[in-house]
Amino acid sequence: YGMIENIDRNVGRVLAALDRLQLSDNTLVCFMTDNGHVSSHYNAGLRGRKGTVFEGGVRVPMVVRWPGRIAPGTVLDQPAQHIDLFPTLLEAAGVALPNRPLDGRSLLPLLRSGRGEPPHPYLFHQWTRVRPSADEGWAILDCAEGGR
Repeated sequence: YGMIENIDRNVGRVLAALDRLQLSDNTLVCFMTDNGHVSSHYNAGLRGRKGTVFEGGVRVPMVVRWPGRIAPGTVLDQPAQHIDLFPTLLEAAGVALPNRPLDGRSLLPLLRSGRGEPPHPYLFHQWTRVRPSADEGWAILDCAEGGR
């Protein structure tokens, strides 16, 4: 709990500094946690924990703040991934995407409207860091059909 309090206090300091310097309206702030929960304590009812490909090991919240651009209280349940941050931040900054294939998709349309289709029809998580194998644990999350 001490770490949560420390993070909360320091994120508050960053947001207060942005407000004090009048930079909030031009600054998209994204905060997300590390993947998964390491212990067997409360895990929001999700299966698995850190080190697994189940939701309890890969699903984390992300909190976004951009006054005047994203409505306060907006809650989205469409799954996304860390790979979506790069194109999201580029779009927010008005910078063109690089001329190469990207796996990530900008989340700004979802964040601005508060609704829409998930950025990916499938999310793939691999634990082995080599090729996926049924013996080593892999999962494909079908988000297009409402699965997670």
